[in-house]
Amino acid sequence: MIISEISQIDRLVEEALGSAEHLLTMSMADYAYVKKQSASLKAIKIDVPVLTHEAVQLIEEAINEAGVDNVSNLLYHIRCNSTTDSENAITLGQVNMLIELLNRYFAEVDLICGMGVNDEKSVSILIILGYDK
Repeated sequence: MIISEISQIDRLVEEALGSAEHLLTMSMADYAYVKKQSASLKAIKIDVPVLTHEAVQLIEEAINEAGVDNVSNLLYHIRCNSTTDSENAITLGQVNMLIELLNRYFAEVDLICGMGVNDEKSVSILIILGYDK
């Protein structure tokens, strides 16, 4: 899902940051910085049961649909199930697939990232693309 309406993006960021437990902290100030530095924003929001190659492919398709030209800022946040649930915990390999994808398209883009825990047995990925002024 690609969103370009700022009020909807604001709500998605508030939801992502409202997670009770953060493994890698990102704040509303980080998001405000990206908004200030960008002429426009687009958000990609994807919820999947597990971060698989197929899920990463969906994210790549959404990135291409949103457009990669003139992206100057990138904010991404992953919410996954509890780290105490080893059966459903996200692995470094899974996160690395996402990082490799983002690196292919945005190696020279300013990056802010965060990671939190959700109560569901799923992975929620939010990517905010900030385009040049």
